Amino acid sequence: MLPHSSAPYGGSGTAGVCGTTYYVARTGADAATGRSQDAPFATFQRAWEVLQPGDRLSILDGTYAEQLAPAVSGTA
Repeated sequence: MLPHSSAPYGGSGTAGVCGTTYYVARTGADAATGRSQDAPFATFQRAWEVLQPGDRLSILDGTYAEQLAPAVSGTA
């Protein structure tokens, strides 16, 4: 299980990096765009399907019980 965090994965929460910020929340939906706190993904798996090098993932409050296996790696 992962503790909650409001800081984007791999970042300090500040803007300035190229790419898209996606959101995951326990109250989200994998059919959502994931591009705002109002339309977050529900699972990390869905985020891994769309994240590309340079993108950021913001994990909203909650307890998540998923095994993490990102499909893409790289640098921005």
